[in-house]
This record gives sequence, structure tokens and C-alpha cells, in this order.
Amino acid sequence: MTEYKSIEVENQTYILDEDTAFDLLHNIKREFGWVGAVFCEYDIRESISGRREADGNEPYTEEQMEEAVAKVTNTRGWHRFMEEWMIEQGWDVLNNIIWEEVEYPEEQEEK
Repeated sequence: MTEYKSIEVENQTYILDEDTAFDLLHNIKREFGWVGAVFCEYDIRESISGRREADGNEPYTEEQMEEAVAKVTNTRGWHRFMEEWMIEQGWDVLNNIIWEEVEYPEEQEEK
């Protein structure tokens, strides 16, 4: 069963499940021309499963997977460092694009 959550924005309350929230986020990003990544528990599960398979380990049971996901989401790395790193790397990418496309595009044409 899908878990619904109440999200309050100013004086409006929205009741969404995760799929609807992602759809809304993607539509907002497209409408405003925003870019950026969002990671969720599904991504953690997929990464754990992929790593275990690549290493030749047995898949986790649902209980083991829940515990592993909780270990990840309860870390400072998940709550702070991932976002900080994405922001920092995003600025680097943005500045490289500006350099190549705005400041010195003729250097790129020569290549």
C-alpha cells in the first residue's frame, strides 16, 4: 500500500504519495527549467542489490534490506554530505558549461 504524506506550503496542504510527488517535482522542474538530482530509498535499494549481485552475494531478504536502507538514511552522509557534494559538483559543471559556451566558445570550436 502506498504511504501518503501531508505537505504544507504556506496555507495549502497537499496529500501525496511518493510517485505523485516525483511526478510533481519533474513537472515543476520542466516548467521552470530547473535541473538537479533527487535520491530516494528506492535508489538505495537498487544500489545495494546491484552491489550484492556484482560481488556474487546472495540478495537480501526484505527485512535485511529494510535494515540496510535504514543504516544509510540515518547517516550524516545521506542527510548532509550527499546534497553538499551534489551542489558543489553542480557548480563545477555549471561553470565549465559557462566557460565553454559563453566565455570562450571559440576555443571549443577549434577542437
